[in-house]
Amino acid sequence: MSWNLFGLVLASATGWAVLAIGFLPVAVLRQRRLEPLKAAGAWAVIAATAPSAVYHWYLIFALICLIAWTKLDRPAGKVVLAVVASLGLSLGIVFPLEALPGFLASENPIALASLYLGGAVTGLAYALCVVARTPDPARTPAGFARALVIATVLWIALLVAGPRWIEPNPHSVSFTGLGSFLTVIDVSVWAPLLPAAVLVFLAFLAFTASRRNALGKTRGFAGAATILAFLTSLLAQFVFR
Repeated sequence: MSWNLFGLVLASATGWAVLAIGFLPVAVLRQRRLEPLKAAGAWAVIAATAPSAVYHWYLIFALICLIAWTKLDRPAGKVVLAVVASLGLSLGIVFPLEALPGFLASENPIALASLYLGGAVTGLAYALCVVARTPDPARTPAGFARALVIATVLWIALLVAGPRWIEPNPHSVSFTGLGSFLTVIDVSVWAPLLPAAVLVFLAFLAFTASRRNALGKTRGFAGAATILAFLTSLLAQFVFR
């Protein structure tokens, strides 16, 4: 797995998270002022892992997030967040694919769809963590949890149907242990289904907890879902490519 693949997964997750957080009212964004700074840091990490031909774009996205941070006390901050999310989910995905010779031409549509859906699940789970820390009567955590469940169900449906549309191509992962021992594990295209099934369970638990207004449990389930969704998205990209 290349660092470019890691950057693509993180770019999708960051773009969706910024888009979801941008839906929060200004009053809530004022209380969560660190979120644009976190997004700027994420774009900087992506820039460090991106191809040299396009890394500067992610630095521009980070700069736009810093601009949004200075405007969180008024609606202009929401507009700037929407702009950087749109750029991240479009140019932030396409440019790295075009930067690698022949990569876009041979792009697997199942891998690309999983990249976006996996990013949506990761971003929505993170946004649910944020909104559960600062509940808003007009836009309750249950709304974010419902969106998380829908995105997760769509993603697992893709992970079930996707392998039927591509040629079997097992991937091998080598682990070097003590001495000269070497272990090789064949990773099947069906491998992401197990963590994805756990992810669906976590999403439903978060939704149930949010309906009961149990915000502490909602944050816990959503936090676990964020980590698991990101790792599952990485695994899906590895096996589908």
